[in-house]
Amino acid sequence: MLPSLTGTGPASLVKAEVALEGFRHETTSYWRLVYSASRHNQAPRYWVLFPEPVTVPGIEGPVRGVEVQAPEPALGVRGAMRYLDQDLEPCCRSEPVAYRREELKPAGDRAFLRGDADGSGRRDVADAVLLLAYLFQEGPVPGCAKAADADDDGRLGDGDAIALLLHAFAGRGPLPEPFASCGADPTVDRLECLGFEDSP
Repeated sequence: MLPSLTGTGPASLVKAEVALEGFRHETTSYWRLVYSASRHNQAPRYWVLFPEPVTVPGIEGPVRGVEVQAPEPALGVRGAMRYLDQDLEPCCRSEPVAYRREELKPAGDRAFLRGDADGSGRRDVADAVLLLAYLFQEGPVPGCAKAADADDDGRLGDGDAIALLLHAFAGRGPLPEPFASCGADPTVDRLECLGFEDSP
């Protein structure tokens, strides 16, 4: 008999903090946080990639990042960590000192305008610049991730910046609702809208 998987669903790694001896790394970069899982979102593994390889005492060769196995008590899976070598291959296992998983809170009925990533009340190149800085330069997280999710796929990626630019400069559109005026998100996802007040 299979264990109950109630409560499983889409998962994403949006922030990571790694502290090793003599080294500390914190990132929200889309390109330095990698997530994978098996069917039905079971056994998720997270990769946190470092900007530069680091030396870890007792580990031969440079370490490029870490892989974290999320614990799943219902499946009998314990949390675990492995170092990733220069070729991003798991090179050795280590016991994580601490591991914390936080459930994202739903955004509720907070109103926003799709594509207005900076909360200015309009959609323009500044919204795409803000999103690209977050994705590629470890810039600040957009205050309303739901608004920045221009293609409404439930995650922030370069496709959102492309959708914004095509809408603004190539006449593509409209973007998914709420588009014409501010409103609540009709799509259920894990993105939040916390950084600026409701749209007027």
